[in-house]
Amino acid sequence: MAVYYLVLPNLNDGNPYDLEGPRPVVHMEIRLPWPIQAGMADRFFRKSFESYSSSAAQWDEPRQRDEAGRTILRFKVKLYWRVSDRRMVLWRADGGPKMVFVLHIPEEPFPTDAYGPWQRVDYLLEGDGNKVPPPAAYDYQIRTWIVMEDP
Repeated sequence: MAVYYLVLPNLNDGNPYDLEGPRPVVHMEIRLPWPIQAGMADRFFRKSFESYSSSAAQWDEPRQRDEAGRTILRFKVKLYWRVSDRRMVLWRADGGPKMVFVLHIPEEPFPTDAYGPWQRVDYLLEGDGNKVPPPAAYDYQIRTWIVMEDP
């Protein structure tokens, strides 16, 4: 019985959102510095949503749209854990560094009425995992919108 008291707290941090109630869903838009051909978003880019317990970022429909001569990629992810350390990572399918956006979403996010302001890429991860500041040519930007959805 002593093992229960010593091991179980380390296996379960007790911080998941209610599995039967509404959970936060983060909708994200990433604005590219240039346009891409319609319907090519998932052929040109790969993505990852990272946090304490990674969740899969899904493409949001429509996957891309154009605005003022630039393409905007659209994603969404359902949150499962109350953590504050969340990042969206985007990279080109043909290689190059990974672009990391640090998302400033609180552990207990509230729904928002619309997308927030655009935020530039925070840093790049090169092939060997080194963090480097993004040069001016990496004018990729992200913004988020939080909604509550039932399971």
